[in-house]
Amino acid sequence: MITVFLLLGAGLLLLLAGAEWLVRGSSRLAVAMGISPLVIGLTIVAFGTSAPELATSVFAAYHGRGDIALGNVVGSNIANIGLVLGLAGLLRPIIVQDSLNDRLIPFLLIISVILWFFGRSLDFSRVEGLVFLGLFAGYIWYCLQALVWRTGKKKVSRRRPAGGEGPATVPGGSSSLYKPALLVIAGLAMLGAGAEFLVRGAVQFAQLVGVSEAVVGVTVVALGTSLPELAAAVVAAARKMPSLALGNIVGSNIFNILAITGFSAAVFPFAVSSPLVAFSVPAMLVFTVLLMIICYTRKAVSRGEAGLALLLTILYVVLLLRYG
Repeated sequence: MITVFLLLGAGLLLLLAGAEWLVRGSSRLAVAMGISPLVIGLTIVAFGTSAPELATSVFAAYHGRGDIALGNVVGSNIANIGLVLGLAGLLRPIIVQDSLNDRLIPFLLIISVILWFFGRSLDFSRVEGLVFLGLFAGYIWYCLQALVWRTGKKKVSRRRPAGGEGPATVPGGSSSLYKPALLVIAGLAMLGAGAEFLVRGAVQFAQLVGVSEAVVGVTVVALGTSLPELAAAVVAAARKMPSLALGNIVGSNIFNILAITGFSAAVFPFAVSSPLVAFSVPAMLVFTVLLMIICYTRKAVSRGEAGLALLLTILYVVLLLRYG
């Protein structure tokens, strides 16, 4: 048992540290190369918080642990809406931006339905993985078109960012790229090692306590890999920037389904169990619909609605342990 907890603890610590180093190094590298800070926020930083999920699911698929690969994605999406949004919303009510309501949240619901449809066959093929990756490429293109070229480019061109950030910064040569590049490399190495430890520990934990790998995937693994989103959301809410928390949640959930499931299936096609598809994937759909209803009806996430999301998360875990 001690070995299991050592593997889980070491895996989580390496994943969190690796994600932090990857995001920090990538951000500094992009700034040094003259890339817009807005582009960095939409791509490297936002997707960096989902790097633990990516590493874990890919390694799980490689080892033939499909329930952990998919359960990590499904559980992380549920945790992002129920736990992360719930805690952030309790700290401070969250105003919903129109762009989320108009396009991104409906898009999240559509790809969630596609995930459920693909999962009904109890396996994810290479073709289905490529479909998700194609949708992810379209999502990135939309973000660049709608959010960077129409707004970011205008702001960057009008003023020179303070503090040496943005395209106005003159790159400092190879010396300014050396340390960020090392951070990126070290972060990637730590993510790989952390994912390996976490998957091994999760499998051994499931065997010891007598529960399925699917249950461990959507609880222990998913919660552990969702810690970067949780930390970012709580900090954003505490600093009176709660709308950033909602944007990070929606973006991370889209990334989880399209990039993580897509890449894992495209490289290592995997099979999943029936209970995971029959219970946890529909539960993810319910949480996504709840998010859409809350955001559409009042254009904000109140403390009462955040509390409801937390209660539903607890109910889901109880039902999962009993029937999942």
